[in-house]
Amino acid sequence: MLGYTYGSGGYYSPQSYLSFALPVEVTGQAAGWSYRVRSAVAHSASNTHDALFYPLDPALQAAATTSPPPGYSRPVVGGARSSGASFSFYAAAEHALSPQLVFGAALDLDRADYYHPTGLRLYLRHAFGPDATPVAAPPRPIRPYADF
Repeated sequence: MLGYTYGSGGYYSPQSYLSFALPVEVTGQAAGWSYRVRSAVAHSASNTHDALFYPLDPALQAAATTSPPPGYSRPVVGGARSSGASFSFYAAAEHALSPQLVFGAALDLDRADYYHPTGLRLYLRHAFGPDATPVAAPPRPIRPYADF
């Protein structure tokens, strides 16, 4: 059952959750480039209480007490404590290739138990017309439509 019981709403909902993170960010401009580098390490801890299989139905809970489901000695999902560490890293840079064309790149990493997304974006930003496209400081990577 993995901690999801009838009446729990079908999602992880700990009774207590604590997270501590130490972020560091640096932005700047050098040699025609603008950049942003951000990193963080974090530690989190959570606690869940025992949960009845059928918290909203006393009759079903009573029936399950006399005949627990296979693999269980009682109709209760046991509570637990858990903790873990995580790490994130983000770096972005932009450079003007011409007055109307800016090249940019961004790397985004997140690392935790069972969660390892990695994103890499390379992009060109072009201004149509006589106005120049300035290099954004800090960089302003193009966002995919799905991120809005």
